[in-house]
Amino acid sequence: ATQYYDIEPDIICLAKGIGSGLSIGVCTARADIMDWARRAHASTFSGNPVCIAAALKTIELLENGLVQNAHTVGNYLKDRLAKLLDKYECVGDVRGLGLMIGV
Repeated sequence: ATQYYDIEPDIICLAKGIGSGLSIGVCTARADIMDWARRAHASTFSGNPVCIAAALKTIELLENGLVQNAHTVGNYLKDRLAKLLDKYECVGDVRGLGLMIGV
């Protein structure tokens, strides 16, 4: 989401979604921060070959259209949910990016 907020983080740590449900975490940073020795890692769940394979496949799917699909479907969903603002008093706002939407 950094591209939406015009920021350049020094370090990014993420987990769960990158492995499509399998336990894996990622910690990445600029080379000047993370110039570690070979095979060093910053994640408890980073060395399992099955999880690594799942993460690589997940990244491949993201690069081949899933991100754009989430954007398209998310916009459709947000537009439909926004129509509930006037109908239901309990709906105060609808916002988000892609399929990460809050109502």
